[in-house]
Amino acid sequence: VLSQLPAAVPFAITTNGGANFTVNSTQVALDGSGWIDVREIRRADTGAVLDTEWTGENTWRISLALLNGANAITLRAFDHQGTQVGTDTITITSTLNAPLPRDFLRITELHYHPTPPVGAELNVSTDKDDFEFIELRNLGAQTLDISGCAFTAGVDFIFPSNTTLAAGETILVVRHVAAFQTRYGSAQRLAGAYGPADSLSNSGETVTLVDATGAVIQSFTYDDALPWPANADGAGYSLISIAPQLALNGSLASSWRASVAVGGNPGASDAATFVGNPNADADFDGLTAFLEYALGTSDTQPNTNMLLLLPEAGGTLAVTFTQRLAADDITLTLETSPNLAAFAPASATLLASSQGGALLTQTWRLTPPAGSSTFFVRLKASSR
Repeated sequence: VLSQLPAAVPFAITTNGGANFTVNSTQVALDGSGWIDVREIRRADTGAVLDTEWTGENTWRISLALLNGANAITLRAFDHQGTQVGTDTITITSTLNAPLPRDFLRITELHYHPTPPVGAELNVSTDKDDFEFIELRNLGAQTLDISGCAFTAGVDFIFPSNTTLAAGETILVVRHVAAFQTRYGSAQRLAGAYGPADSLSNSGETVTLVDATGAVIQSFTYDDALPWPANADGAGYSLISIAPQLALNGSLASSWRASVAVGGNPGASDAATFVGNPNADADFDGLTAFLEYALGTSDTQPNTNMLLLLPEAGGTLAVTFTQRLAADDITLTLETSPNLAAFAPASATLLASSQGGALLTQTWRLTPPAGSSTFFVRLKASSR
């Protein structure tokens, strides 16, 4: 039987005769040779299994994403038992200075626990998980090629070839295309579906997005317990990334908020922006227009007692205040001082959080500054 097998063919890259070469592109097709014992081809640096087209009995072709500059690529061939049967290396230099997904592609919305289907939605699916979605946005000023970018944790999905995003454009990955479009319509741009095998965990998990070379763009772990937004866990609201253009830690609850509306806002943004003179006080209540914007009140109607303070046993203090949910351009910080001379961020624990429309009410427990039984509290609003 062995004598009837075709002659062995060495695994090798044959493009440009196997010699290094230069292209003015962010993608390249590599041709090569291999014998019948080659089951799959992997990148040595990431371990990723590459989509391989067998163009002949002993010839193959793969497509690779390139970064600007020299790309040293080592390919490894494996047989059906997982044993390496060949390897080859080539350096491809890209002279195209294109924007990179790792710099401009960001996850901006995550709808991990939708409400159950109702009405016409039931004709498409009875599974509430089918209405999940993940929104991504190109934050750059140029068209961005995200071909080959992939979710590798949380869900599994690879963006198809020739997937580009214009400056500021969004794209969605959903669990079930028909279910999503029944609930949200067909105006949004969809890259595809990661279901039915995958779904986002309702109790939180790690989500990882990588570029076409396998390098991590984003990796974070969300949760459904305080201080994470409670309304995103089954009440129908989505998780919104706060100020995604900033390098915030995605594994911190403070980097996320709930959407203003039930169902989220796929393909759009519900973020508010302060406009006007931040130091104005049109209603003469002692609160600046900027602070009233942050708190969700009006500078044309006097407001007082914006902080509710309740002393607790043991010397701690419960502080309750309301803020504008979608004011992603500001941060609110509770600060304490033993003497009014110098304030510092408070040692605080979130006790309760409730959402009413576009307003968020939170109660925090504050611990006195070290060595002080009496202390002063202030709420500071700052621009991001």
